[in-house]
Amino acid sequence: MAARVDASGVALPLARPPRRIVSLVPSITETLCALGLADALVGVTVYCVEPRDVVGGKVRVDNQNGAIEVTAASSGACKDIVLKTSFSHVIVRIPATGGYKVSAHTSFGRISSELPITATGTMGSDALEGTIGNGACALGLSNSNGSIEIAKSL
Repeated sequence: MAARVDASGVALPLARPPRRIVSLVPSITETLCALGLADALVGVTVYCVEPRDVVGGKVRVDNQNGAIEVTAASSGACKDIVLKTSFSHVIVRIPATGGYKVSAHTSFGRISSELPITATGTMGSDALEGTIGNGACALGLSNSNGSIEIAKSL
């Protein structure tokens, strides 16, 4: 595949066409959805609030000094979850029937899961890459100085 050129004129060689999109500008998010690319949209900024049916269910938390506890909805389609903090713990509760592609990293803590995860890359006490179920949605967990727990929601 031919190289793509970014806004600064740098050629970026790509092995295959891009399949996932992160939008950093609200108007671009709306345009992508209008073009039928909402399913490829995996991340947006907190300023991207439209269209609500597309961006409304994604969970994004970027915290500096506190614990994060999130429980995913057990009904309906899964939504991407991205959690990041420092100096405390992260707990995410997801249904046993959920499907997530997991990427979890911590510097000074441990990662544990009550749900079975099929490792697809890194696996250790401080890093984990893998899938839960069908891996349909993203589950990104990052912690600088604390543990990460993936728990089964009741």
